Amino acid sequence: MSVGSAQYLPVEVSGWDASDSFFVEKTLFSWVGEEEEMCIRHALRRGSVVFVRLLQPFTSNNNTPVAYRVNRIGPQDADGRSKVYLAQLRPRLTPEKEKHWTDTIHTA
Repeated sequence: MSVGSAQYLPVEVSGWDASDSFFVEKTLFSWVGEEEEMCIRHALRRGSVVFVRLLQPFTSNNNTPVAYRVNRIGPQDADGRSKVYLAQLRPRLTPEKEKHWTDTIHTA
């Protein structure tokens, strides 16, 4: 689904809310350019990690949850939902694994 230049996808989001209780909630996930956002009822903290899983995979069966960090949180609307702005988390290699990865590439 798209509205204007935003793309909306049905997702399931899970993680620990502001009261440290685990939650799972279905919502719409959207992005405009580099910014990713969603509206949810559970209160979150800035810096929290949540996992977002597509409910309708496009062409593959890969619907593995993706980790995101909460960058900022908007005020609650009349329905009790807050707009949450996210940044995708990327795995970091330890120095030892990075060296092994680099050595493997250069010897191939």
